[in-house]
Amino acid sequence: MPPAQGSARIRISNVENRETVFQRLLIVQGYVEGYQNVRDTILVQPGPAYEPVVWQVNHGHFKALVPLSPGPNELAFEVFGGDFEYPDHLLQRQPFVQGRLSIWFQRDRGALPLQLAILVACDSPALNKPGVTSASQQPPPTKNRASKLVGEFSQQLANSLVPRSIDEDRPLVDAPPGEGREKLKNLDEVKRRFALQAYLWQAFHAEQMRRMCLGPRTFALDDANSDVQPESGGYRKDLSEYPKVHILVSRHTTKEIRDPDNAQQNQRAKNRSIQHRFAGEVLEEPERCPPELRNNKSAPIAVMTLEATWDPCLRLLRGHAALGSFSPDSWSFGVMGSHWLWSAPSSLHEVTSAFQNCSRTDTAYCINDLLECVYHYETLNVGSGAMMHEVGHAFSNPHWPSGLMARGYVEFNRAFMTSEGPHCKRPGNMNPITPETDSGTNHLHRAQGVRARWHPAFALPSDPPLPFMNRDGDASTWKHWKEAEPTWEPTMHGANFRSKSGIASLEVFLGDTYKTHIEFTGLPDGNPVQQEMLITNEYLSKCVGFDVSSPASPSVNLTALACNMREIQLQDFRNNAYACPISLPRVPFTVTKGMSVGKEDPSHQCFMHVFRQNLSHVVIRAGAFVDGLVLFYPDGSRELLGCTGGEAFRFDLARGEQIAAIEVRSGLWLDAINIILSSGRQSGWRGGEGGNLRTLQPPRGSNTVGLYGSSSQWIHTLGLLLA
Repeated sequence: MPPAQGSARIRISNVENRETVFQRLLIVQGYVEGYQNVRDTILVQPGPAYEPVVWQVNHGHFKALVPLSPGPNELAFEVFGGDFEYPDHLLQRQPFVQGRLSIWFQRDRGALPLQLAILVACDSPALNKPGVTSASQQPPPTKNRASKLVGEFSQQLANSLVPRSIDEDRPLVDAPPGEGREKLKNLDEVKRRFALQAYLWQAFHAEQMRRMCLGPRTFALDDANSDVQPESGGYRKDLSEYPKVHILVSRHTTKEIRDPDNAQQNQRAKNRSIQHRFAGEVLEEPERCPPELRNNKSAPIAVMTLEATWDPCLRLLRGHAALGSFSPDSWSFGVMGSHWLWSAPSSLHEVTSAFQNCSRTDTAYCINDLLECVYHYETLNVGSGAMMHEVGHAFSNPHWPSGLMARGYVEFNRAFMTSEGPHCKRPGNMNPITPETDSGTNHLHRAQGVRARWHPAFALPSDPPLPFMNRDGDASTWKHWKEAEPTWEPTMHGANFRSKSGIASLEVFLGDTYKTHIEFTGLPDGNPVQQEMLITNEYLSKCVGFDVSSPASPSVNLTALACNMREIQLQDFRNNAYACPISLPRVPFTVTKGMSVGKEDPSHQCFMHVFRQNLSHVVIRAGAFVDGLVLFYPDGSRELLGCTGGEAFRFDLARGEQIAAIEVRSGLWLDAINIILSSGRQSGWRGGEGGNLRTLQPPRGSNTVGLYGSSSQWIHTLGLLLA
C-alpha cells in the first residue's frame, strides 16, 4: 500500500531548484524518500508547451526526461502506486506524493549548434513520397463507371505482366512488419525519430559534463525558431518536432549508394569509406548545401544516410558507413546509416518502451548489426549510440580507452532508465539503475569532457573570456583566434608548448595508446588559461609513473590541444624534447634551433644566419608566397635569406627595436609572413592567403638571435635561432 499522504518526499539528486540549464531535454534523477516499492509511476507535468509524460519508479529510484521551454519552467512531479504506461491512466487517481522543481532554460545563441541532416539519393522515394501516400501517386479520376472498370482491368493486367518491385511498398528505412513499418513510409516520421535521438544525446552529454564538474554544459541544437508560445494560441508539440533536420540530396542514385562495393561492412569492397565522401560532396556543392550549413563550416553535423538497407540475401548492410571526421578549417561531420531507426521512439511517451523492448530482431527485414542487436532495445543502443560516437569524432575526439568513444554505448539505455528488460545480458538487471551504476561503460571519458569544455558548440555565457578574445569580438579577431595553430619547440630545459588561443590540454600517449592528460579547464574559479607551458623530463615522468628519459622506457608522445580545437603532436619526447646546442664560428654564445615551419626537402638550399648587430630594416620579398627576406644592418651590409622574387616591402626598425616574433602562414612552404617587433609594431601580412597560422616566438628566458631555414624558388622552411 502507498504511504499516508505527507510521509514520503521526492528527492531530486542531480538538479538544484532554480538552476539554469542550457539543454531543452533535461534528465531529472531522484528517489522517493520514505517509501520503496518494486515498481511505481512518476507523472511529470512539464508546463503548458508539452504534454505530461510518465516514467518508471523502480525501488524508489526514478529518471525522468523533461522537455523545457526557454525561460522559467515550473515542473510538477506526482508519484502513483503501480506501473502505468500513459498519463491518461492516471487522470482519475490520487498521487501519494508530489513535488515541484523550478528550472530556467537559457538558450546560448552564441554557441554553434549541432546540425542534423538526412542524406538521400537523387532518385530517393523520399523526394516524392513525403507520407504513406500523396496526391501525385493517386490515379486520375475517371469520368464514368464504364471507364473506371476498364481502367481497373487494365491496371490488373499490367500488374500481372510486370514484376512487382521489391521497393514498391517499402518504408523509407528498414523496418519489421507492423504499425511502425507503415509509419516509416513518411519522411516526417523519420525526421521525428532522428531528432528525438539528438535530444537524448544532448541530455546525456549535459548529465555527463555535470558529473565531471565541467558545468551544465552540452551542445546546442538548431531549434531556436521552433519555440511555441501557448498563450498566443500555440499548440502542444512533441519534443521531436523542434529541431531543424536538413535534407541533403546527393547527386548519386540509390543504386550507387547501395552498391556492395560501397558498403563499409563488405570486407572486399573497393570503397568502404565512400559514404562519408558522398555526404561531403553535398556540403561542398553550393546549390545542394542548405544555407545554414554553407554559411557556417564550423558547425558540426550529424548525417544519416536514408538509403542504408539490410540485404538478407547477401547478408550485407548496403549504403552504410559509420565514420566521423573533424576539421578546424572545414566541415566536421559524422555519418551513419538509417538501418537502426525503426527501433527508435518518435515521442517521449515511447522512450521507456523502446529501451525495454525485448522483441527479437527479425533478420528477414532488419540487420542484427555486428551480432550485438538480437533484441529491439539493443538495436536502439547500438544504432543511436554508434551515431553519437561518430558525432563524437566530429567534435574532435579520437578513440578514448573507455566510454562513448570506446563503444560503451552498448549500454546507452542505462543513461535514461532505472531498469532493464528481462533479456538484458548483464546480471541483476532488475535492480534499480542509479547514477552510481548507470555509466560503467556508457560515459564520457574525462579527456573527451575536457575537449567539450573548449569546443564552441558547448560554450556557455558564463565561461571565462578567451585569450585576446571576447564573445563580442569583431570578425577579424575571431578569425585570428580560430586559425592560430599551437606550437612546440625543443629547449635546453624540455619541450615548450605555446598557443595564442590558450592550451586546453596536453594528452600523453605511450606509442598510440592513451596514458593520461594534463588539463586546463579554467573551472570552477575562472583562472585564465595558460598560453605557454614547459614540459620537463621530471614533470612528465611523474605523470606517467616511470623515467621517460631512460632508453628502456616506452616512447612517449604528446598531443597539445589548443582552446580553438587545433592540435600539434610531439613524437618521441625523449629524443626530441630537448634542444641540442649548436656551435657556430665567431659566435661567442650557445645557440639552439627553435621550431621551424614549412616542409623540409633535401634538395632545398639551407640557410642559417646569426644577427651580427641590431637590424636597421628588413625587406620582405613576396607575391603569392614568401620569396625571401633581406636583412639590413646600420653599416650598410645585408644578408639574403631565400630569393629575390616577388614585390619588395621595406620594414624599418627604430633604434633598440628587435624581432620579438614572426607570424607565418605555412603548409609545404611559407605562404605569408608578419614580423612583430619588441615595441609591438608589425610589418603587416605580406604574401598569399594559404597555409595555417603559426607563431615563431622564443620561449620565456630565451631571445631570438637569428634565423634558419631552407629555400628553392621561395622560402620553404623558417625557424628562429635562440640563445
